[in-house]
Amino acid sequence: MKVSIFIISIFLLFSCSKQSEKKLVGTWVVERVEIKDGAGFVYYDTLFETNSNAVTFSQDSLHAFVCFQFTPLASNFEVSDTLVINSKWSKSNDLIALTNKNYSLKLEFLSKNQLVFNYYDYSKYRLKTFFLRKN
Repeated sequence: MKVSIFIISIFLLFSCSKQSEKKLVGTWVVERVEIKDGAGFVYYDTLFETNSNAVTFSQDSLHAFVCFQFTPLASNFEVSDTLVINSKWSKSNDLIALTNKNYSLKLEFLSKNQLVFNYYDYSKYRLKTFFLRKN
């Protein structure tokens, strides 16, 4: 009896993991980018200048090109950045591991038409969160 419960729980665990991987596959459009810098300031960008701000997951690769730029109110500086990823990927729990990057994407939320992920950019001391919808 214990063995059968153990086998069923392992089967459910792996089938749920495969379901979330299937949800990731497709083209996602970036709706908003949120950046939290090392000092705790939060910046948002919702108006993207081009339509090329897309993230595409296929079965074996991830392609992302996202340009974003912020000019905070009452400030004289701009925050501009680009996320470019061309990598193989794999999913483990809530992390999306990238084979040719020194960071992983943390999966915050995933449904059939919404995706939220983030990563910490150590070179710029910024937590970058991306809010996407399925195209």
